[in-house]
Amino acid sequence: MIESPDLARAVEEGFARLVPEAAYEVRLAAHGALAWIERRGADAVRHDVEPGTTAFSRGLIWLLSLLPIEGLL
Repeated sequence: MIESPDLARAVEEGFARLVPEAAYEVRLAAHGALAWIERRGADAVRHDVEPGTTAFSRGLIWLLSLLPIEGLL
């Protein structure tokens, strides 16, 4: 553990500057579904399906979500 206010401030500023451009912001849409917001400079692009996935992979994830594994989590 490092105790350094200057280092903590630099990390926080870098995180606030870089992460919005490198990650999606996930929001709950009005109808209860998820929406992924992609930042491209000053523009924001909304995706209604998870970016980088195919219909097959989303179907497989849905199928796997039906397994009773909550007790294992």
